[in-house]
Amino acid sequence: MATVIVLVLANSAVDAWRIHATASRLADVSEVSRDLFRAMANIRLNRSRAVRALNVEGQSTTNELAQIEQSRSVGMESLRSALRRLPTIAFPGREEAVRDLSRLADTLATLDQEAAADIRKPKRDRRPTLGRELQATTDALLDRIPRINESLDLIARGQDAVIDQLMMVKDAGWMIRSDFGDISATISNALAFKRHLEAPARQKLADSIARAAAGWDILDRIRFGLAPQSPATRAIETAKRSCFDPSFVAKRDRIAAMIGGGEPITVGASEWRSDSVPRLDLVAAIPETALDVARDHAQAQVAAARTNLVVSLALLIGALALAAGGLAIVSRRVIRPLQGIQGAMMKVADGDLSVEVPYHDRTDEIGSLAAALATFKQNALEKARIEAEQQKRRDQAGHRQQAIEHAIA
Repeated sequence: MATVIVLVLANSAVDAWRIHATASRLADVSEVSRDLFRAMANIRLNRSRAVRALNVEGQSTTNELAQIEQSRSVGMESLRSALRRLPTIAFPGREEAVRDLSRLADTLATLDQEAAADIRKPKRDRRPTLGRELQATTDALLDRIPRINESLDLIARGQDAVIDQLMMVKDAGWMIRSDFGDISATISNALAFKRHLEAPARQKLADSIARAAAGWDILDRIRFGLAPQSPATRAIETAKRSCFDPSFVAKRDRIAAMIGGGEPITVGASEWRSDSVPRLDLVAAIPETALDVARDHAQAQVAAARTNLVVSLALLIGALALAAGGLAIVSRRVIRPLQGIQGAMMKVADGDLSVEVPYHDRTDEIGSLAAALATFKQNALEKARIEAEQQKRRDQAGHRQQAIEHAIA
């Protein structure tokens, strides 16, 4: 029975260890995915802001410079955080991915520093190719990061239903954010350069608006089942309410018609950005919040799995200790006494009746067995005594017979 209990508890401990390992892996993946996504969103935003600032005449406003610095610092900090954790997660092509990502991050950091200085200079004093280099490096990063995220998603998918749903929310939110970002950038650039859109650009803008609307429909279906008080639910509702605000939609459509037609462009880029950027930030918060919730859920699972593992190990150790204690008690109270009685029995069987029978004073079964051996020994001693007396009488009778015969002779 003790063996069965120990085996059951050992199997439970192994299962708890596996659950803990899976939960830990999901927590690491969620944390890195969150950092990579935050890096991707802010690096992309910084690309749009910094490249535009490098290409326009005049210097950026204090508010625009602050926005550029914020997106740059958050993006690079998140990227560095991901690079610290990424080598600890096993996925196909990890070494190459980490090496490329680190190289691109170093290049982008150098270009960002140069861009931060050049933006404050007159356009004629800026390095002409800096904007293109910044664009190319950012594009390379934005190509590499999603591929790493896909590899991480393959690790996480199918392991936890809550995380699976939150990952889908993240994907849908990023799709909306990408389309909203394209809408915002297209309109902002057209307003900044006072340039009307050509037919392909007009069609691309219309497609982005349609895809963003479809993305919201998809997101509404995916988020079904999320708790109303979940931060992810609140982020979705807040962003959707802001993006579908009637006054903003009317203004967007009016500006789209203005830059897509022949009428004069009378709205400034800064006016549009003051309306669109806060909404873009709210949309970007959807996937970030989903990843935050996924991370918190995974960490809660890790804590629960760790507790379960500790309890399972404690029970297993306790069972082993009880089993060991039981064996020690059995050995001391049963096995060793039986061995002692067996030894005494063998000596008695060999004729050594001087041996002391151990444990005959015990009141349990061992004592009964020892008492039986003591009785057997006593009977053997009595038999030996009787036989000795009989032999003595025979010897005495023989001596008397010899004496009589000697006297007659």
